[in-house]
Formats: sequence, structure tokens, C-alpha cells
Amino acid sequence: MAVNLDKDAFYRRIKRLYGNWKKVKHSRLAESVEKAIEDRKFLGGVDPSTVEMCYPPIIQSGGNYSLKFSVVSDKNHMHFGAITCAMGIRYKSYCSNLVRTLMVDPPQEMQDNYNFLLQVEEELLKEMKHGVKLCEVYNAVLEFVKKEKPDLVSKLTKNLGFAMGIEFREGSLVLNNKNQFKLKRGMVFSISLGFADMINPDAKKDEQKKYALFIGDTIQINEQEDQATVLTPVKKKIKNVGIFLKNEMTAEEKRRAHQKELASQVNEEAKRRLTEQKGGQQIQKARKSNVSYKNVSQMPREKDIRDMKIFIDKKYETVVMPVFGIATPFHIATIKNISMSVEGDYTYLRINFFVPGSSLGRHDGNIFPNPEATFVKEMWFVMKRLLLLLLLAALMHVTLSQTRMFYFVPNNMSWSKSQTYCRQHHIDLATVYDRTDLDEMMRVIKQVHIGVVWTGLGRTDATASWIWSDQSPTTFIPWSPGQPNNWNNYQYCVAVTQDAGFNDLNCEIAYPAVCYTERRKQTVRLELKSSQNVSDPAVKTEILQKIGEKLKEKGLTDYAKLSWKIQPDGNIFQKSQRSKATQP
Repeated sequence: MAVNLDKDAFYRRIKRLYGNWKKVKHSRLAESVEKAIEDRKFLGGVDPSTVEMCYPPIIQSGGNYSLKFSVVSDKNHMHFGAITCAMGIRYKSYCSNLVRTLMVDPPQEMQDNYNFLLQVEEELLKEMKHGVKLCEVYNAVLEFVKKEKPDLVSKLTKNLGFAMGIEFREGSLVLNNKNQFKLKRGMVFSISLGFADMINPDAKKDEQKKYALFIGDTIQINEQEDQATVLTPVKKKIKNVGIFLKNEMTAEEKRRAHQKELASQVNEEAKRRLTEQKGGQQIQKARKSNVSYKNVSQMPREKDIRDMKIFIDKKYETVVMPVFGIATPFHIATIKNISMSVEGDYTYLRINFFVPGSSLGRHDGNIFPNPEATFVKEMWFVMKRLLLLLLLAALMHVTLSQTRMFYFVPNNMSWSKSQTYCRQHHIDLATVYDRTDLDEMMRVIKQVHIGVVWTGLGRTDATASWIWSDQSPTTFIPWSPGQPNNWNNYQYCVAVTQDAGFNDLNCEIAYPAVCYTERRKQTVRLELKSSQNVSDPAVKTEILQKIGEKLKEKGLTDYAKLSWKIQPDGNIFQKSQRSKATQP
């Protein structure tokens, strides 16, 4: 919860304020962070009545810093330089604590000092082991600072943290140079360390002359050979907490540049028209090049293409045909007409193309970008028992009514563990193809749970595409507003919220999950136009093969057994009333 509040209620809000150059007081921003614990979306589905603040959030900037948890946020306006934020969350009486420093356009010296502070924290974590005295931990960290940067020893905080549990701060277990208490396995500590009264020699404003760096985490003590475990894994490297915007164009500058470009285009077009009118001659327009794919990567990877069959690419309005064993794309604008004739068991398909000298249209004339090139005038395809006119119209459809059943798993697990559980007990994590699936999944969830639930949507890294756990394509993703945002570049798994919106989250966070399985019965409906007698046994066999190919595309071949259903009148197909198509 502290992690979610830090990244959502604090970090993102600071970025929005900076982007819009809005002024806000420290106390006002602290109040908004504290109020965020009443919103379920920041709590990951936890009941807000079980959550409270250990102390009011402390936000400091503009040269006024006190690296203690007993101070309060003042009423000065926030300065976009070094901004420290500390917040403590109590859940079911147990406390946690988190401290971060956000830097806006930090100079190189500030970045170097911050990176060194991270090294000091790593050294502290290495020393926090079972059986080690608190004073020994403090002295080891102090020696590390003296060795690496002795000028910062006087800037280091006087204590480095304290034990924490039901009480936010155990006064007898403070991490300083005098405490003789030995650490024990399982103890929880709030570590907090920083450099105060730091001077910025490059400062141009009074608020920038002095700054402080402050970080802190909640940790748990492990065995003697293992360093402590960080329970608040919010990324804190300079690239994650620094905002570097000085060299970027503002939104207003981008808008003006775009307007200037558009104005230039309009002026050029007006100049062309005036020149055309004065000269009394029309500039000859060349017919646009009908290029289907700009590069090979856009070519579809369908099985029909690999099998050297004619394939219709509706997205790019292209017909892919086999020419001398090579799949060759033709834009539909290049096709003049198509004719088909049947002679015995063979069907002849003739495709005529536009070429120089042929009529294109009333206004276009015989204009081609390169009329001296070699053109294909016509192509013939001879097929035995052509059942379906797939070309252009794609007259065959196989509609699978895939009724899926969803199961809610109440156990809080990471995304990968939820995936393993679903695959062991059902089919996989939930896959949602359309709004109907989403409504059914939410109906199952809302019967027993209120909050965030893992789905099967995820990806391997920030550059990869979203894909379902069962490798199904993503045709429907109902993202919540502002999602996906991949905050801090580590949110690669997707959960559904109570309002049926999808959010990308850290895969290691433990949430309940929803699995799915397929019902045994499938409804298959076939609509087709055929040049053959569909009652012919050979024709029916070939139609079943086509259905099998469609099922294979949907990954259902291993589960499907195909056979014809005999109608009460003894027939398999019935003539449609609205067309000459036949239906099973």
C-alpha cells in the first residue's frame, strides 16, 4: 500500500504539477496523499477501514528540510528541486514506513551525492543481519562514508532507523552508535538515512541553494549469512526518481511547430493552384501507387499463404496469390474484374488487372506512375472441386460459440504463481475475447470478491506486445483511463479492477486470480456459397476439412471431433431464405 501511494498519489502527481507549472503548498499536497488511503484503487483491494496513517505525510522542498518524522509539512509552496516525501502506513495495527526524494532537473553534483546515498543504504542492508549489534551496524556505515566521501560524514543523519511493529517507533531499538541490542531474525526495521544541509553551488535561486537527500525503507532481518529483505521495493535509482525535462519541447512549442508545418503545406498547395490557373494548363496528376506493404514485416503469416493458397488480407485490402511458388501481394485497386467458370470437376478462376491502355475510370484516364514498367494483365487458376468463393468476399465463415467458464481463486499470489495454479487446476488464467466474456468474468468475481484480480494478460518486457497467458491474440483490452502506464518501467502483468477496467501492475504483487476453462459443447455454424452439390459425400468431406482448419487456427484441434448432424428431414444442409447460401 505504501508502494502504491508513493508511485500513484505522490510521484505521478508531482510530474503532473511540474508539467503544468502549477503551484501547490506542501500541506495541501500532504493532505491529498493522506486522503488517497480512502480510495480503493490505491490500496489494491484492501478494505480502507483497516488502513490508517502512522503520521501525516511529510513533504519538504525549497531549502527547508528536517530529516525527522516528528515534523509536519509547512504551508510554503513546493519548489521543483529536491522534494522529500515520508509516509507511514498502518494496516491492521502493523506499521510500515517509506521515504523517497524526488529530484527535478538535478545538477550532476546532486546526482552523484544521491547515487552515493544509495550505496550507503546498500552497505547498511549488508550489515543488518541476525546477531549483529545495532551500534556495530551504525559504525560500519559511518566508516564506509568516511572512507568514500569524508566530507559528507557531518551531513549524515544521527541515527539510521528504528525497530517497528505495532508501535511505529520502538524508542529502545534505535539504530545509532550507542545501542548494544543484537538484531534477531524476523525483526522489522524502518531504516532512514540522508544527507542534510547540502549546498548547491550552481543554484540561481535562493530555494535552490540548499537541499537535502532522504531515503528510507521497511526491511526484515534474515539469517546471519543473508542481508535484510526490503519490504517496500519502490525503485529509487536516479532514472526512476529524477525528472529531466529542460531539453524537451513543451506542449505549446510542439503545437506551434505543428501549426507552422501545416501552414507551410497550405501555402504550397495554394501556390500550386494559382500557378496552374495563370498558366492555363493543368498539372497532370499521377495515379497514386497502390503499394500493399511498405516492407516484408507487414506481410501476413497465415497458413494459407504458406500452403500457396489465395489469401485475402482485409486490413491492407490486398489479395495474396501464389506466383511461381512465391506469395505475391496485389492491391485490390489493381484488379479489374474476376470471372469463374466450371467445367466438370474443374473450376477456372480468371483475374484481370488494370494495365496501361485499359480503362480505369471516368476521370483517371490511363495514368500510371511508371507506364513503361512490365505489367501482369491476367492470371488463371485451375482448381479441382472449388467449394468456396473465398476471393474478396470471403463467403465462408465458421463461427464458434466458445462458451467459457470462469473460476475465482481467492488465494493472494503473484501473477506467475496464479498462472501455475490455473494451469494445474483449470486451463489457464482468464482470457477475455469480447465484452460478453468480460461481463461474465466480472459477474463471477463480484459474487465473492471486491478488489483487484489477476487476469491472463501480460508481456515479457516494456517493448513486447500484450498477449494472453494461453497465447491467444489480444483483440479486446478494456484498459482503465490512463492505462497502461508501465510506471517505473516494471509493470508487465494486468489485473482487472472492480469497475471492469484493466490496469498494468508489478507481477510480484500478490492478488487473487481468475481462471477459465472451456465447456465441452461447441456450436459451429457454417454459411457458404458453392459451385458444387453440397450433398456429394466428397464435397461434405472437403467442407469438414475446411472447418478443421478454422478450428486449428483457434487452437481447438486437439479437443474437437468433427461430424455432420443429420436434420429431422434427413438432410444435412438447408437452403437459406435470404440467399442461395446453405446452412447446416
